[in-house]
Amino acid sequence: QSGYVEAMAHSDNDEIDGNWTIDETLLFDQDGGHGMLFETFDGRYMFALHTPNIFYHEHPAFYELEYKDGNFSIKK
Repeated sequence: QSGYVEAMAHSDNDEIDGNWTIDETLLFDQDGGHGMLFETFDGRYMFALHTPNIFYHEHPAFYELEYKDGNFSIKK
């Protein structure tokens, strides 16, 4: 891993006041930040963030996600 990373967190009751756990596997480990997930109009999950985390060099990046066994990962 290098620099700023992104991980997924889950609430045990699907609410903000639940007990939170963080996935051990990072969603993004290549120096990117301020990540957001969204669903496209055609039902795909996407991950948006800026990378690299270097002033004047960052740019938006979009990755399609897979959802399997309750976890998201970047689609290969």
